[in-house]
Amino acid sequence: MSDASLPVEQLDAEILLRRVADVVGNAKPIPLSTTVRLENKDEVLELLGLEALANEPIERVWPQVLFTFAFQAFLCWSLALDWVSWLACYWAFGVNWSSLQYADHAWSTRDVHEGAWNLRFWPLTQVIFLNYNLHLVHHRQPHIPWLDLPRFVRTSDPNPTFWSIYLPLWAGAQPAPPGPGPAPLPPAAIQPIKQTTSKAA
Repeated sequence: MSDASLPVEQLDAEILLRRVADVVGNAKPIPLSTTVRLENKDEVLELLGLEALANEPIERVWPQVLFTFAFQAFLCWSLALDWVSWLACYWAFGVNWSSLQYADHAWSTRDVHEGAWNLRFWPLTQVIFLNYNLHLVHHRQPHIPWLDLPRFVRTSDPNPTFWSIYLPLWAGAQPAPPGPGPAPLPPAAIQPIKQTTSKAA
């Protein structure tokens, strides 16, 4: 069986993401013999939830970028951070963020929309994380602003604590739950493509 005939969920995630980068507008498409391709950039942006960003006027984007750099510089100056301290902050953020990503999804239903949890947080922690613990609501309706997520929580949904999901991580790798993985994209949204060759930049 050729790779091109495999179900979408079995294709290498890196291959798919690199091809998405090509479709979105990568200047140097990466030669790949096995992948799937969405029909157009609009479908890719919609799938990734980036259509609003793509349509953002550039005159609004650059000030936000400049503000981000200015804010980072202000933090370094006001907190007297050297580059080691600055990198340590990013390391701590990375540990925090990856832990939250794990706990938001681990052991949940293997489904694209239902495969997440609405975790129980302390109220102050929930505010600090902008209701990110209500990740199941976000999966179901990713367009909802973070302020409105609590209104869409279903009382029938499981509501485990962060620690009850996170701590088993340290017991080591565990087998995946039985049953199939998430369903692939609908056939109408994808098509096999043949190997491409790199273009000059």
